[in-house]
Amino acid sequence: MKFQNESYIYNYMGNIYYHQKKFSNALECYTKAKELAVIINDVVQIIKVNLNIAIINSEVGNYNKAIATYKELEALIDANQLIYSQQEFLNEKCKINLNIGIAFEDYFNKNRNKTNLIDSSFYYYNKSLLFSQNDLSLKLKTLKILEIFTIIKIILI
Repeated sequence: MKFQNESYIYNYMGNIYYHQKKFSNALECYTKAKELAVIINDVVQIIKVNLNIAIINSEVGNYNKAIATYKELEALIDANQLIYSQQEFLNEKCKINLNIGIAFEDYFNKNRNKTNLIDSSFYYYNKSLLFSQNDLSLKLKTLKILEIFTIIKIILI
Protein backbone atom coordinates (compact mmCIF):
# COMPACT_ATOMS: atom_id res chain seq x y z
CA MET A 1 0.00 0.00 0.00
CA LYS A 2 2.91 2.34 0.76
CA PHE A 3 4.36 2.07 -2.75
CA GLN A 4 0.92 2.52 -4.29
CA ASN A 5 0.26 5.74 -2.36
CA GLU A 6 3.74 7.04 -3.19
CA SER A 7 3.22 6.24 -6.85
CA TYR A 8 -0.06 8.18 -6.87
CA ILE A 9 1.55 11.12 -5.09
CA TYR A 10 4.43 11.25 -7.58
CA ASN A 11 1.94 11.07 -10.45
CA TYR A 12 -0.09 13.96 -8.97
CA MET A 13 3.09 15.97 -8.42
CA GLY A 14 3.99 15.31 -12.05
CA ASN A 15 0.57 16.61 -13.08
CA ILE A 16 1.15 19.81 -11.11
CA TYR A 17 4.56 20.34 -12.72
CA TYR A 18 3.06 19.57 -16.13
CA HIS A 19 0.42 22.28 -15.72
CA GLN A 20 3.15 24.68 -14.62
CA LYS A 21 5.02 23.79 -17.85
CA LYS A 22 7.95 22.43 -15.78
CA PHE A 23 8.29 19.40 -18.02
CA SER A 24 11.62 18.05 -16.76
CA ASN A 25 10.32 18.10 -13.16
CA ALA A 26 7.10 16.44 -14.30
CA LEU A 27 9.04 13.75 -16.14
CA GLU A 28 11.13 13.03 -13.02
CA CYS A 29 7.96 12.58 -10.95
CA TYR A 30 6.31 10.40 -13.57
CA THR A 31 9.41 8.23 -13.83
CA LYS A 32 9.45 7.72 -10.06
CA ALA A 33 5.71 7.00 -10.07
CA LYS A 34 6.23 4.39 -12.78
CA GLU A 35 9.12 2.72 -10.91
CA LEU A 36 6.93 2.35 -7.82
CA ALA A 37 3.94 1.11 -9.83
CA VAL A 38 6.13 -1.52 -11.52
CA ILE A 39 7.37 -2.78 -8.12
CA ILE A 40 3.79 -3.54 -7.03
CA ASN A 41 2.59 -4.49 -10.55
CA ASP A 42 -0.15 -1.82 -10.55
CA VAL A 43 -0.98 -2.07 -14.26
CA VAL A 44 -3.62 0.68 -14.21
CA GLN A 45 -1.14 3.10 -12.64
CA ILE A 46 1.61 2.05 -15.06
CA ILE A 47 -0.75 2.85 -17.94
CA LYS A 48 -1.71 6.25 -16.49
CA VAL A 49 1.90 7.23 -15.84
CA ASN A 50 3.11 6.05 -19.25
CA LEU A 51 0.35 8.09 -20.84
CA ASN A 52 1.58 11.14 -18.96
CA ILE A 53 5.17 10.42 -20.04
CA ALA A 54 4.07 10.11 -23.68
CA ILE A 55 2.17 13.40 -23.47
CA ILE A 56 5.25 15.18 -22.06
CA ASN A 57 7.46 13.74 -24.81
CA SER A 58 5.01 14.90 -27.45
CA GLU A 59 4.73 18.32 -25.82
CA VAL A 60 8.50 18.91 -25.90
CA GLY A 61 8.91 17.60 -29.45
CA ASN A 62 10.24 14.10 -28.72
CA TYR A 63 7.71 12.66 -31.14
CA ASN A 64 9.47 9.35 -31.78
CA LYS A 65 9.63 8.67 -28.03
CA ALA A 66 6.02 9.72 -27.58
CA ILE A 67 4.79 7.52 -30.42
CA ALA A 68 6.83 4.55 -29.18
CA THR A 69 5.41 5.00 -25.66
CA TYR A 70 1.85 5.26 -26.99
CA LYS A 71 2.34 2.04 -28.97
CA GLU A 72 3.76 0.29 -25.88
CA LEU A 73 0.72 1.53 -23.98
CA GLU A 74 -1.63 0.09 -26.57
CA ALA A 75 0.11 -3.30 -26.28
CA LEU A 76 -0.09 -3.11 -22.47
CA ILE A 77 -3.80 -2.28 -22.64
CA ASP A 78 -4.36 -5.18 -25.06
CA ALA A 79 -2.48 -7.56 -22.77
CA ASN A 80 -4.57 -6.46 -19.78
CA GLN A 81 -7.96 -6.13 -21.46
CA LEU A 82 -9.67 -8.02 -18.63
CA ILE A 83 -9.09 -5.23 -16.10
CA TYR A 84 -11.47 -3.04 -18.12
CA SER A 85 -15.12 -3.24 -18.94
CA GLN A 86 -15.73 -3.55 -22.69
CA GLN A 87 -16.61 0.16 -22.95
CA GLU A 88 -13.57 1.26 -20.90
CA PHE A 89 -11.34 -0.88 -23.09
CA LEU A 90 -12.74 0.65 -26.28
CA ASN A 91 -12.39 4.16 -24.82
CA GLU A 92 -8.75 3.55 -23.85
CA LYS A 93 -7.98 2.18 -27.31
CA CYS A 94 -9.72 5.16 -28.91
CA LYS A 95 -7.80 7.70 -26.82
CA ILE A 96 -4.42 6.02 -27.35
CA ASN A 97 -4.89 5.89 -31.13
CA LEU A 98 -6.16 9.47 -31.17
CA ASN A 99 -3.02 10.55 -29.27
CA ILE A 100 -0.81 8.63 -31.71
CA GLY A 101 -2.54 10.39 -34.60
CA ILE A 102 -2.03 13.77 -32.93
CA ALA A 103 1.65 13.00 -32.28
CA PHE A 104 2.21 12.04 -35.94
CA GLU A 105 0.40 15.20 -37.06
CA ASP A 106 2.46 17.41 -34.73
CA TYR A 107 5.63 15.67 -35.92
CA PHE A 108 4.61 16.34 -39.53
CA ASN A 109 3.96 20.01 -38.75
CA LYS A 110 7.59 20.29 -37.60
CA ASN A 111 8.93 18.22 -40.55
CA ARG A 112 6.81 19.02 -43.61
CA ASN A 113 9.14 17.09 -45.91
CA LYS A 114 8.25 13.78 -44.19
CA THR A 115 4.92 13.18 -45.92
CA ASN A 116 4.68 9.62 -44.58
CA LEU A 117 3.93 11.17 -41.17
CA ILE A 118 0.67 12.61 -42.46
CA ASP A 119 -0.39 9.18 -43.72
CA SER A 120 0.45 7.64 -40.34
CA SER A 121 -1.57 10.31 -38.60
CA PHE A 122 -4.55 9.65 -40.87
CA TYR A 123 -4.26 5.90 -40.21
CA TYR A 124 -4.36 6.35 -36.42
CA TYR A 125 -7.22 8.86 -36.56
CA ASN A 126 -9.24 6.32 -38.53
CA LYS A 127 -8.23 3.55 -36.12
CA SER A 128 -9.36 5.74 -33.23
CA LEU A 129 -12.72 6.19 -34.88
CA LEU A 130 -13.19 2.40 -35.00
CA PHE A 131 -12.83 2.18 -31.21
CA SER A 132 -15.12 5.15 -30.44
CA GLN A 133 -18.23 3.02 -31.07
CA ASN A 134 -20.46 3.77 -28.09
CA ASP A 135 -18.91 6.96 -26.73
CA LEU A 136 -20.52 9.84 -28.60
CA SER A 137 -18.17 12.42 -27.10
CA LEU A 138 -15.04 10.54 -28.24
CA LYS A 139 -16.61 9.82 -31.62
CA LEU A 140 -17.42 13.50 -32.19
CA LYS A 141 -13.96 14.60 -31.11
CA THR A 142 -12.34 12.06 -33.44
CA LEU A 143 -14.64 12.96 -36.34
CA LYS A 144 -13.94 16.67 -35.86
CA ILE A 145 -10.18 16.10 -35.91
CA LEU A 146 -10.47 13.72 -38.86
CA GLU A 147 -12.59 16.22 -40.82
CA ILE A 148 -10.11 19.05 -40.25
CA PHE A 149 -7.24 16.71 -40.97
CA THR A 150 -8.80 15.54 -44.25
CA ILE A 151 -9.19 19.15 -45.40
CA ILE A 152 -5.53 19.87 -44.54
CA LYS A 153 -4.40 16.71 -46.36
CA ILE A 154 -6.34 17.74 -49.50
CA ILE A 155 -4.77 21.20 -49.39
CA LEU A 156 -1.26 19.73 -49.07
CA ILE A 157 -1.70 17.34 -51.97
